[in-house]
Amino acid sequence: EGKHPNKEVVSILEKSAGLGYTRAQVMLGKIYQFGRRGIPQDLRKAKTWYELAAAKGANEALFQLNVIYQQSGDAYTKAAMADENIEWLEMGVKQGNAEAALNLAGMAETGRGVPQDYKRAAELYQIAADAGIVQAQAALGKLYANGEGVPQDNKKAIFWLTKAAEEGYVEAQRKLAQVYTYQNPDPSQAYAWQVVSLSALFPQAKDLVAVSPDLERLIRSMTPEQIKDGQALAVKLVDKIKANKRKQEKEQQERIEQMRRYQQGIL
Repeated sequence: EGKHPNKEVVSILEKSAGLGYTRAQVMLGKIYQFGRRGIPQDLRKAKTWYELAAAKGANEALFQLNVIYQQSGDAYTKAAMADENIEWLEMGVKQGNAEAALNLAGMAETGRGVPQDYKRAAELYQIAADAGIVQAQAALGKLYANGEGVPQDNKKAIFWLTKAAEEGYVEAQRKLAQVYTYQNPDPSQAYAWQVVSLSALFPQAKDLVAVSPDLERLIRSMTPEQIKDGQALAVKLVDKIKANKRKQEKEQQERIEQMRRYQQGIL
């Protein structure tokens, strides 16, 4: 078993966790959630320790509680945990947890688990969007474009959709193309975002017009100069998106490495 037998490690952690040390509570939650190093998986124990840590504002514990709920394959367990999961998400929002805000916003927008409320969804998406979560930025932009839960505002729609679109989020790119086509007409912008999104959706396509009647209709309405400007803009956008993705990948690798060191050094 080596110098630090598993049971001894758990015993030490439980002692610290029992004294209220949040980090120990989160670590125990992980041990029982994943059944690490010979310790049997026990989601009930994991949930108990995560709840204690979450009550003191541990964002990681709040996130893992939501993961346990989402990944539970048992319908009864899901139903039993649903209301409690919402309570933890609400607590997470109050403590500034952007992931909790995103999850709760999606529920409010669709009416899943809570009454449908576009205004509440917009407020929650705003919290997550301000934290830089692209899904929230895209969703908030869509609400502004459609006037759902907020006054219809093309300027704000374009602002938030562009943020997500430039990070490579295809749904935002497609919605942005629609806004520039129908709501805030700019043919070159509409063309560029259609081309960018279609290229991502159909990377093997040799002729994007063949796969998109919308692009064909748009091109027919454009002047040669507008098409030329749209093509140049599309190239710039692709370069910007690639640069942003390289940055994302680098940051993700750094986070993975930090987590690996954390797990090896402590668990």
